[in-house]
Amino acid sequence: MGCYHEYALSGYLENEAESVARAAAESGTKARPGCIDMMHNVVIENLRFPKSFSQSDLPELSIRQRDSDKRTSVKTHLLVGADGFNSSVRKASGIHTIGWKHDQSAIVANLNLGPEYDYTTAWQRFLETGPIAFLPFGPQRCSVTWSTTNSEAKRLMALTDEEFVNELNRCMLQPCHRPSGIVSGLTKALRMAISRKNESFMPPTILSVQPGTRTKFPLSFSHCTFYHGPRVALIGDAAHRILPLSGQGVNMGLGDASCLAHTIDRALFEGCDIADPRHLARFTSERQRSVAPMGFFIEGIQALYTPDEVFGGPLTMHGPVTSSRALIRRLSAKCGVSDALLSIRGLGLDFVDACSPVKNFFVEGAVKGRIQFPLFR
Repeated sequence: MGCYHEYALSGYLENEAESVARAAAESGTKARPGCIDMMHNVVIENLRFPKSFSQSDLPELSIRQRDSDKRTSVKTHLLVGADGFNSSVRKASGIHTIGWKHDQSAIVANLNLGPEYDYTTAWQRFLETGPIAFLPFGPQRCSVTWSTTNSEAKRLMALTDEEFVNELNRCMLQPCHRPSGIVSGLTKALRMAISRKNESFMPPTILSVQPGTRTKFPLSFSHCTFYHGPRVALIGDAAHRILPLSGQGVNMGLGDASCLAHTIDRALFEGCDIADPRHLARFTSERQRSVAPMGFFIEGIQALYTPDEVFGGPLTMHGPVTSSRALIRRLSAKCGVSDALLSIRGLGLDFVDACSPVKNFFVEGAVKGRIQFPLFR
């Protein structure tokens, strides 16, 4: 088995190679010894896939070392593409993808927090221009994904690390907007009747950004019609890309890897080729039943908050009107449309929080990385 990384990740890859090689050696037998070859800081070139499944026609690729320009030719019975949303494996295999771009970008960075930070809790704050999400990965450390408009992302990336931390703390700690109007009054009364909230929450304070970790990427949705082709399988962002709204991207990728491993085990147990089309089709079917509903659900959450960009909200509008969107925002703010939408959405979220079956349904989906309706279990 071979594993090829296009970039050098130093200590991380060394630890990964050791753990994977150890696991392969422990699970090996004389008939099928466990072994792994890992190469990193390489470029994959000249990918060629068979047009149909055949015992003799295997995928071929050329691996070039970046530092020495040394080239190695490889043939394999099954090529797994885990090379991200801009997957060269997917493009070379000709697997069709559907999707669309969002007029937004996300800024990601690794953060340092104080000793009081509870790293068993993830935080998310919804702003008008997009959500901020904190995903913990250890004591006093977390990663942040800040989804926002392209212009705002450009401004944030131009800030120094210290200025970025100050802006992040300000956005996380600023008071919530209190909507007004008749609709807001009615929904407030209903929310008080059904709400179970009896405590307030204080988000963690960011101390600093780990140097060199802040970067920006465009947001989009994409989904492959199939996660497999002749002697090729796609996992992770190579097969599907979702919005970073609920931190489900990694869970989906791990689910893909686990499902593919079980698929290969089943094929070997039945004496089949590891790239047997029947087994790979089962892999695609099983994973798409998990990934597609979750992806479209997250797109629905995105659509739920998209009106804030059009109809406005707590964001104050100053200066001359420079676009039709800015004009709509001002008119909606004066007429109370933005506050009404905000109140109705808040009422719906409070209803979900108060209704245990509905809430548990969404919690289970987030934990397991799949939206599964009771009738289809």
